[in-house]
Amino acid sequence: MKPDGIYGPATAAAVKAYKEQRRILGPGQIVPDNIVGKLTIQSLDDEMSIFEEESTGASELVEITGDGHNHDHSNCPTAPSIQNTRVQHRGTPINPQGSIRINIGGEGETKYLGFRDFVTDTKNLFGPPRPLTNTIPSHTVTDLCMRSTIITTEGLDDGHGEREISRIARPGCRFTFANNPQFFAGGTDRFVLSLGRLIEDITVFDDTDPTSDGLRVFVIIMRGDGVFTPRVRKVR
Repeated sequence: MKPDGIYGPATAAAVKAYKEQRRILGPGQIVPDNIVGKLTIQSLDDEMSIFEEESTGASELVEITGDGHNHDHSNCPTAPSIQNTRVQHRGTPINPQGSIRINIGGEGETKYLGFRDFVTDTKNLFGPPRPLTNTIPSHTVTDLCMRSTIITTEGLDDGHGEREISRIARPGCRFTFANNPQFFAGGTDRFVLSLGRLIEDITVFDDTDPTSDGLRVFVIIMRGDGVFTPRVRKVR
């Protein structure tokens, strides 16, 4: 029905039905009427507030909670790099699209989604032992994830991690890159954006830590052609 700005019979019937469903009754009333009074307005305001809170930060591509998406979090592994506490999933992918799913630098936080953890070089020693990406065939990965980890370890040849990420991704690969907002400086954001088409840029926050800057997350649909823009590094 197209809105006409008139409180006619159809609107009155909709108001009455709304009040009947919620049992909104004024003093002395036994059955709801079709009048929009204070109680009705308050009910509408309350429901709109709940809707807006639930909608804020919602994503069909990025996990916004630490417990993760539709799984038993108690079965998740612990993360050695953070004092053996159970891994949390904020900023990781949801609804992955393909069958070859790789988490670079991961510690099991995406295992429940079928991702396998790899590292790009042997100097990236944070967390448990993981295989190198050089064992992955070129242009085969359908879903890539990197979260709060280093792309290229300091001291290696410039662009090593960038080349590996670009090499293993197939055309259309979905790349979810999450990190503290301050680490997007220095060319990291330009590198990630150079890989393809940005489909989401979202910041997710830790409800348990009000001082946290949160995680900024880019979701990119990669070209998968192996071409990338290397970051400019300071010469020491």
